[in-house]
Amino acid sequence: MKIVLDTNCLVVCLPVTSPYYCLWEAFRDMRITLCYTTDIINEYSEILERFYNLRFNFVEIAGSVWRKLKRSVPSGALFLS
Repeated sequence: MKIVLDTNCLVVCLPVTSPYYCLWEAFRDMRITLCYTTDIINEYSEILERFYNLRFNFVEIAGSVWRKLKRSVPSGALFLS
């Protein structure tokens, strides 16, 4: 499933005690695909830094997710990059 996650929803789903934490787990476990633009990523970064004092290297994270995704695709599958 592909979703676009509003920044406010992202902030709410991150705490382990949140009733919406299952959304974060679904993304983390690659059961959903987060769709985003550069503007959305920049907003995520700004808000997460403000709320949680977190800084992310989204290029590094995206590369890690990409490598994990490529390993999970069956051999011989068409994969465009």
